[in-house]
Amino acid sequence: MICEKDRKGGRMRIKNARVIVQLSVLTLITVVGVLHQKVGGGPEGVASIHGLCPFGGIESFYSLVTTGEFIKKTFYSNLILIGGATFVVIFFGRIFCGWICALGTMQDIAGKAGKKLFKKRYQIPEKTDKVLRNVKYIVLIGVIYFTWKTGTLVINYMDPFTAYSHISAGWEELLGEYLIGFGILVVMLIASLFYERLFCRYVCPLGAYYAIIGRLSIFGIKRDSKSCIDCKKCDKACIAGLKVSAEQEIGASECMGCMECAMDCPTKKNSLTMSIGRKMVSEKRAGIIGAGIFFGIILITKSIGLYETTPNNISDILKGNPSNIRGWMTLQEVGDGFGVPLKKIYRELGVTADDLPAETPIKKSEEILRDKGIEFDHDKIGEVVANLTGKEIVDMEKTSVEIRGSMSIEDISKMSGLSSEKVIEKLGIPIDISYDLPLKNLAGEHGFEMGDVKERWNKK
Repeated sequence: MICEKDRKGGRMRIKNARVIVQLSVLTLITVVGVLHQKVGGGPEGVASIHGLCPFGGIESFYSLVTTGEFIKKTFYSNLILIGGATFVVIFFGRIFCGWICALGTMQDIAGKAGKKLFKKRYQIPEKTDKVLRNVKYIVLIGVIYFTWKTGTLVINYMDPFTAYSHISAGWEELLGEYLIGFGILVVMLIASLFYERLFCRYVCPLGAYYAIIGRLSIFGIKRDSKSCIDCKKCDKACIAGLKVSAEQEIGASECMGCMECAMDCPTKKNSLTMSIGRKMVSEKRAGIIGAGIFFGIILITKSIGLYETTPNNISDILKGNPSNIRGWMTLQEVGDGFGVPLKKIYRELGVTADDLPAETPIKKSEEILRDKGIEFDHDKIGEVVANLTGKEIVDMEKTSVEIRGSMSIEDISKMSGLSSEKVIEKLGIPIDISYDLPLKNLAGEHGFEMGDVKERWNKK
């Protein structure tokens, strides 16, 4: 027989293991976010925070299927992360939410602070809770739809995860480009002082995906009503806000896999047990093994060169398009990437190498030149490169508009920001076509199929 002291000691070790994993991941994410702002990205830099989020694999899925390319800021790492997380959800429940997610850890930390400050946790009324849990599915559908339609990370500026990684960039950037995401982050943490993980329960699109996959999971938590003493400690411990004491079995859909309910159960018998299929497992094995498998997948794929969080070279990013110039790139890298001598770039910019050293990241160019009394807009660098190379700046957020037969060349030109001639070239249709008539009315006359036109337009 295992004595009560050993039993409590074992559960405390599991709790500590979960906290260690959570804080380790949060620390890693924090360090990466700071280094990315200081060093930049690219082959010699540090990964963007987007490359470390499983949701990027979902966001890039359509682009990969239709064009064979990732959308900006996502890489092979995103596919591996979402694949690994999905595997773990199916066999071990939502371990990612309960043990790994940095946003979840931030909410847990705020929650512990709230308990000490206010000595109380609040509950959302059950009827309201059931309705609000559906909101995250609406968010998931909306984000996927607009991301796949535009081919861009539409959630970027609204993402609290992204905002957190830009804190080291300073207030100007947080309250400018990432104002919405930062606002959500602040509201999320304040709410966590009083309630358990409201963002995870009601808003998070990745949580919505895991909840859907969780319906297929073979992992579950079972309650033995005979040995249960109805103390409700499991309800208080549940970070997902579930009524564990009222259920015979808790599936892996809304359960976040923290195992806190089983660890806080005071009965000497196994009133709450974990199972994978028909096989019973301890909360220790379920949590630690599940998290271990997730990190093991990352380590294995990284060791064989599949796990990539940054591109191999600048050319893979630029792809001959001046609009792909990033803020962390230096003038030297831009010049080399487009094969343009730096002397020409400096001449067109109206500055010298003494004013703006070639090793300066573009996003810092305005600050450096302003200190020297020179007004400068870093967007001018892309315009200069476009003029010197004869390439048009193509904003893929605009050019990813959905082509319809009812549109004319003029319509597409206005929506995409491309010239009519460039639109015709991209669509691969005759140059003598009428600019003001719907494409579907011209297809038969000029011998092209709308399906072929749409396919050519969607190619990056």
